[in-house]
Amino acid sequence: VMHVMHVMHPCKFSLNGQEWHAHRPHLGKEAKKYQIEGVREFLERLEDQTMSKVTCKGYSARIEFDDRDNIFVGRVLGINAIIGFHGETVAELREAFEAAIDFMIEDCQANGIEPEKPASGKLMMRVSPEAHGAALIAAKASGQSLNQWAAKVLGEAAKA
Repeated sequence: VMHVMHVMHPCKFSLNGQEWHAHRPHLGKEAKKYQIEGVREFLERLEDQTMSKVTCKGYSARIEFDDRDNIFVGRVLGINAIIGFHGETVAELREAFEAAIDFMIEDCQANGIEPEKPASGKLMMRVSPEAHGAALIAAKASGQSLNQWAAKVLGEAAKA
């Protein structure tokens, strides 16, 4: 959750322990280049801490901002179908994402096809014997099965 606090024209943005102080434009005036650059720098500092990702009904999408068209653009991840959506505001973006997922599910049902799921929870991997052995030792040292250890390590890496 981002908190925006302002009194008159100075603003303070706070998210995940990061703060940015700015002078917002006067009503009816356009933001100046340095103000836009300041917001961009703040968002770049947060990039390592926040994922530009949204979820709906088990599907995830990556979100980016298109400077040229001044819109948010999203693409559903983890499935073969190419599903994109966009919006000028976060609310429009979320609404477009939910509509895209609903359309995909309805279209699949209308055609008697099972909607593709992003992940089944089963993962088969091929690794070198050395990596396999090292993973077995690490799992045993932590008191876990290889499956438990790998699930934990993959989960932590995916959040990084």
